[in-house]
Amino acid sequence: MSNSSTYGGLAKYIPESVNWRVDCSDKSILLNLKAAQFNEYLLSHPKYGASPEKNVPAPKKARKSTGLTEEQKLRIARDEHERIEFGNNYRMLKKYGWRKESGTYEVLDMITAIGVEAFVGCSDDLKHVILPEGVTKIGRNAFAWTEISRIDLPESLTSIGEGAFACCDSLKSVRIPDGVAELPYDVFGHCRKLQNVELPEGIVIHPEAFQDSPKVKIVYRPVQKKKK
Repeated sequence: MSNSSTYGGLAKYIPESVNWRVDCSDKSILLNLKAAQFNEYLLSHPKYGASPEKNVPAPKKARKSTGLTEEQKLRIARDEHERIEFGNNYRMLKKYGWRKESGTYEVLDMITAIGVEAFVGCSDDLKHVILPEGVTKIGRNAFAWTEISRIDLPESLTSIGEGAFACCDSLKSVRIPDGVAELPYDVFGHCRKLQNVELPEGIVIHPEAFQDSPKVKIVYRPVQKKKK
């Protein structure tokens, strides 16, 4: 079901799961949100929140917080075509869409997962990606075929998908956090310049995790015991 009635070019009724394209200060953003979360975003946005039809109440669910700060909302609005998926226990960056002005990209600190092929097809200008504390999972082929030369992985990380950094020709070094128990197939395959790889002791490595990456030198470090 849907209702074609709109205000400010946007539907009043939002179905349970949506992909909306919203014009925002002559920019576009693509959000994949549940109805309540998207409604809250619209109502909080300075452009669309001040609707002339003030007698239209927001759905009750729209009043539930998504956990976004005002700074984060503005960041989402500023970034072009960035896709974020909200779930009950996660916030996933499904598709990177940042502008090309800088070689460094710092992922929003609300994100807890990086989606499958999230950075595939990004600009060659992207050289450095910083993942915030709170990210626990990197999806399959998330950074494959990119020109990143540096990736900062948080201590919260526990899972890296197959081929996540495959064919990253500019990547030279990487440090895998203690919480990652396994390096899967082709995770750093075909990384011709990759040399320094720091791993926690006891990590399980697939036989082809570093296939066709001839310069790799692995250094193991003791795993730090977590404080109780």
